[in-house]
Amino acid sequence: MNLVVNALQAMPGQGRLTAKTRAGETAVRLSVQDTGTGMTQDVIEKLFVPFFTTKDVGEGTGLGLPVVHGIVTSHGGTIRVRSTVGQGSTFEIELPVTAEESLADMSAGSATGSYRGIPALRPIPAPHRVLVVDDSLETLEILQRNLTAAGYQVLTATSALEAIRLLERSAVDLVVTDLKMPASADSIWCGTSGRTCAGRR
Repeated sequence: MNLVVNALQAMPGQGRLTAKTRAGETAVRLSVQDTGTGMTQDVIEKLFVPFFTTKDVGEGTGLGLPVVHGIVTSHGGTIRVRSTVGQGSTFEIELPVTAEESLADMSAGSATGSYRGIPALRPIPAPHRVLVVDDSLETLEILQRNLTAAGYQVLTATSALEAIRLLERSAVDLVVTDLKMPASADSIWCGTSGRTCAGRR
């Protein structure tokens, strides 16, 4: 999702986003390509450094791509970037195929409720209602679409104040919030807990 959001933000106004997958005997590959502004080599070399961003204040945290890099490398994969200024960028991810024995181990683990110490996921009790809070309309739309497709009821808010007002009227099972919004997570927690939290950041 982070790669898609980055690609959309790199194409102000219009452009083409292309996502492709390919499976081989030893690896699966995912590529995300955009026709956006592109990047210089200097920017490419810093892409996966935490908190590095070329976006304006309030538009990016500099954590999206480092998170992608961390997930991919923790699974034994690689991520490569190709970009030309004025023409766009392509991110290519390659992940090793899991051996059948490992898949069998995973299935056995899930039957007992865990796999290698990781607790099995349990469905959220009905009514499966999620509140998503983000000041990026693109991110909000992607999360809403995917969660709705997965069977959740989704409420959305573009600010902490709007989220608090929704929580005062509606019960939810889960809140997914952007932590870098002005007055975000702490404000939501304080506003719904009845506590005095002035000055919290």
